[in-house]
Amino acid sequence: MAEYYASKVIKIAEGEVGVTESPKNSNKQKYGKEYGVNGTAWCCQFVWWVFKHAGASPLFYGGGKTAWVPSVRKHYTKKGKWIRRGDGTPKPGDLIIFGNRDDSGSGKHIGIVTKVTSSTVYTIEGNTTKSGFSANGGMVAAKSYSRTNSNIAGYCTVDYNKESEEKTVMIELNELEKGSKGEQVKTAQRLLIALGYPLQKSGVDGDFGDETKAATISFQKDKKLDADGVIGKNTWSALLGV
Repeated sequence: MAEYYASKVIKIAEGEVGVTESPKNSNKQKYGKEYGVNGTAWCCQFVWWVFKHAGASPLFYGGGKTAWVPSVRKHYTKKGKWIRRGDGTPKPGDLIIFGNRDDSGSGKHIGIVTKVTSSTVYTIEGNTTKSGFSANGGMVAAKSYSRTNSNIAGYCTVDYNKESEEKTVMIELNELEKGSKGEQVKTAQRLLIALGYPLQKSGVDGDFGDETKAATISFQKDKKLDADGVIGKNTWSALLGV
């Protein structure tokens, strides 16, 4: 089963910020060219292009092609994936539709949501201006709006795969030498044993003695480190494989 992530879509969109029409006011740009209809309003073509290059085409308009924003809105509404402005909270990777908030199914501009706070929605849009609402500005821009902005009709929610939350834990490692004691000595001893430097007499006792020092020196020599028997930054990194 294919996996589609909002972070990939957003990354592709971010890489396009600053792209402009060429020549100016021509509506001609690489998105329309690849879409197959160049020289026309292209905000929707831009979104299609981003999903395609993120490898997530099936999530945009069911994998089809459209350059008409109302078609996108109607497609997601039929799937029960439409949120009117003020009725819910979009998530990064969703589509923002500008136009009438009512149930007419209208839409005059589209973009990709990149971030949401309690008061603000951040977007990347094609065929817009650097700031303020514009549906014919000739460039790709990163923008932000109040979530109550009257130009926003609502959002199309996109069914991405859930991305795991990575958490970083910082651990301060002490420099260890003969005479050191404690849990970090035990950790170093376990690593030495696991890497093939046995501590046959002491084992994992948390006491940095002669046997642990000798094993450390052997390890340092094999790794072409300063063989001083002290477990400092470089030796810790080698023991941990980082």
